[in-house]
Amino acid sequence: MCVSCHQPLNQVYSPEAQAEKGTLQQLADKGLPLSQIKSQMASDYGPGVLTKPGNPWIYIVPIVVALLALGLIAYTIPRWRQRSTPAAERPPQPDQGDQERLNRELDAFR
Repeated sequence: MCVSCHQPLNQVYSPEAQAEKGTLQQLADKGLPLSQIKSQMASDYGPGVLTKPGNPWIYIVPIVVALLALGLIAYTIPRWRQRSTPAAERPPQPDQGDQERLNRELDAFR
């Protein structure tokens, strides 16, 4: 692990990473066992050199959250727009004179 950029050494090409790779290669060329290589790297570069890369699933979480937010927006906006439009008004009720005239005309058809 590159101690300056916190990325795996096989993925970075910074001068610090190149120095770490060189030290690692020298220790491996000496035929040292893995435990000694790790302890030597930790003493040269600090314990951060031995850490594992972050969990790759951590990048999925923001994507899932964004998709859920978009889904919530897509679900909410149509209902919000329906609720914000005024309901169809009831037709006005005829007054007493209109009601009597309407009844007379309907009686003529019966």
